[in-house]
Amino acid sequence: MSPTPHRYQNPAWELGDVFGWVLDRDPEKFGRIFSLHDWQSALYRVHISSAAAVDPPARTVLLHALQRGVLVARDRDGNRIDPDYWLSKTEADLPALSRAFLFRREEVLKVWPAEPAPASPEEQRAPVRTGLAGRPTSWHLIEPECRRRYANGERYPTRKKWALVLIDWLIQCHPAAARPEGKTLTNKLPGLLRELGGNSPEIK
Repeated sequence: MSPTPHRYQNPAWELGDVFGWVLDRDPEKFGRIFSLHDWQSALYRVHISSAAAVDPPARTVLLHALQRGVLVARDRDGNRIDPDYWLSKTEADLPALSRAFLFRREEVLKVWPAEPAPASPEEQRAPVRTGLAGRPTSWHLIEPECRRRYANGERYPTRKKWALVLIDWLIQCHPAAARPEGKTLTNKLPGLLRELGGNSPEIK
């Protein structure tokens, strides 16, 4: 489908609109994701484009925001959808739900602003190395964010959940930074979480 940029100002967006916004972050391209075919075409172009392949995975970012309750969906009657609804969903389920839900424009833009934040000084400096050739790390960004969240009372039952939350934060707030694999970050977090938890039982 051709973009319909005039719809960018509409107060209500469909799931396809939100996916397209996360993918493009460009008002001029807004509204190009309408049908299942549009989803498939967009994903295919991302797959074959070497430039787009390094961008954050838009479907994953969108799904995680819904699962965490950061972004609230509503049905066609305006009723809020509980975040638990999304817990059993996968990225592959989203295209079929493209027209089933509505989202408030202002709420979407709070999560993914129209103008991405400029690269921070930390991102502009040379990447810190892990000790393995060619493997940059964003630990210098993730560690203080984890400490900040813990100090503010944020808690998650598992290291895997902590890793998921922190990777989502990194993608949204520091898109130019190196993105760790979930398993890599999960394995790196125990020492920090033990330090922050003091005598609390170790997080699994």
